Amino acid sequence: CAAITQRLGADEGSACEATLAYRTGRAAEAVPRWARLVALPDYQGGLTQDWLRYHQGMTLAAAGRVDEALAVWRAHLQRRPRAHLVRLSMAEWLNATGRAAEALAVSTVDALPSDSLLVQALIAARALGDPRAATWQAQIAQRLDASDRRGDTLIERSQLMFLIRAGHDVARGLALAEASWAEQQEPADAVLLAEAALSLKRPQASRPVLEWMRATGYTDPLLAPLAERLRAGSGS
Repeated sequence: CAAITQRLGADEGSACEATLAYRTGRAAEAVPRWARLVALPDYQGGLTQDWLRYHQGMTLAAAGRVDEALAVWRAHLQRRPRAHLVRLSMAEWLNATGRAAEALAVSTVDALPSDSLLVQALIAARALGDPRAATWQAQIAQRLDASDRRGDTLIERSQLMFLIRAGHDVARGLALAEASWAEQQEPADAVLLAEAALSLKRPQASRPVLEWMRATGYTDPLLAPLAERLRAGSGS
């Protein structure tokens, strides 16, 4: 972050420090940083606000202030309804915290939602007993099969969500989650890997995630209880 500050300026450096803080277990420290950054006159452009509001919400969620994170995202979507990452993050956290009806509404604003939003719609619809779930499940499965036939190697989070959280093929989801984790470590992927390890009663598969949590200090309201269950199961 010091190099970014020197090269790009104090505000860019502050954004780097805020991101680093919430990714290393210091989310509460980062919250006021984002509050200042989102209000800066030079940062009012649409795409810049999309990025800032996404991280502001993620920081609030990591700090355990999920309702405030959802409020930030909800307000931003009123101004920028096409902010896909903000919409997707809101849908994911709504589903993860049992607010399926709102998650379904957020996920189905577009007539042709992205794969990621369609997976969130499926998860919400299944929780609600919505009959559209069967159609959406078939659509996503067809898209996944087409990707396999093309030989696509990129592991996308929507694919992991479908395989693990929607329960399409948890064993395959865990294998892909482990491969993805070896390439990059993202909090949302940590949650999915942990969920799959618990579902399959394979707590040892979560060892890389637990080690990452110890090394970085990262935690959030979704990952923390999963980690406790995994530690109890693995004896670590």
